[in-house]
Amino acid sequence: MGGNTIKILLVDDEKFILKMYQMKLERDGYIVFTAQNGKDAVSRAKEERPDIIFLDIVMGNMDGFGALKELKKDAATKEVPVFMLTNIVSDRDKKEALSLGAAGYYIKTDTEPSDLARIVEKFLK
Repeated sequence: MGGNTIKILLVDDEKFILKMYQMKLERDGYIVFTAQNGKDAVSRAKEERPDIIFLDIVMGNMDGFGALKELKKDAATKEVPVFMLTNIVSDRDKKEALSLGAAGYYIKTDTEPSDLARIVEKFLK
């Protein structure tokens, strides 16, 4: 399915979640990098130059909002679409994420690994 040159950065502090989404995306032919907190996410994004980022909100060592602000501030990463992928079902958080420049807001419990692949396909077409 996916293009083998498309790079995705997955950011979540739960290893199981990362692995689950990573396996599906790699099976679909994407190159996947991971980070487990906001600080690492920002440095990995600068290093790897992903085409798309899926970012959790609740993490230690800089949360998703902090990371999103940093990513949108930096010339190297500000154009990369960032989708929040969280368990926080909150209109306030969703509005904040979108106002900070997130391209979308998804709830993990409603988002299967195959849904991420569809989001990538749809967004990068």
